[in-house]
Amino acid sequence: MELELEPVAGTFAVLRLEPGAPLPDCEWFAATRTPDELSLIVREADAASLDARVETGFFAWRVRGPLPFDAVGVLAGLAEPLRTARIPLLAVSTFETDYVFVRDADGARRAWAASGIRVT
Repeated sequence: MELELEPVAGTFAVLRLEPGAPLPDCEWFAATRTPDELSLIVREADAASLDARVETGFFAWRVRGPLPFDAVGVLAGLAEPLRTARIPLLAVSTFETDYVFVRDADGARRAWAASGIRVT
């Protein structure tokens, strides 16, 4: 499967809240709630209004999709060039596609391009 990534405008923050915290009133967020925590990814501009531990400075790319549910190796294909370049990533999957968040946008773009992944 040929992968193509498109950047998502803006910068993002990853937040850790208490497990019972309410979901934010933000235009863009990804949430995972477990018995131990509520983790959110929001635009950096929205992070300041939330009472949470925050990691900032993430850039996002969206895999051009939709991706079929039987697709195999999508995240592995995106992760391997970053592993080789020693760039940490955070990935989130939605119903239709995957998002990858990194702090080193230029390094990630170079690593993906060198591996044949189209980055628009």
